Amino acid sequence: MSLKAIEMQFAIPRTQDAGKIQEQNQQKNLIQQDHAAHQVQKDSERKQRTVVGEERKLPAHFYEKLFS
Repeated sequence: MSLKAIEMQFAIPRTQDAGKIQEQNQQKNLIQQDHAAHQVQKDSERKQRTVVGEERKLPAHFYEKLFS
């Protein structure tokens, strides 16, 4: 399949547009992955603080039973 000169006038700019769109999609995916990783880290830290906070509420005799 060969392209005529007039077809090339449309094909080259469209190829550049496709490259720009592909780059934008890759950047969008990277941003989404970064956001998801940040959210997982925040959730993990929140859960860890909750567990530590709950442990501080336990009575002293609980620890004696746990570690004896």
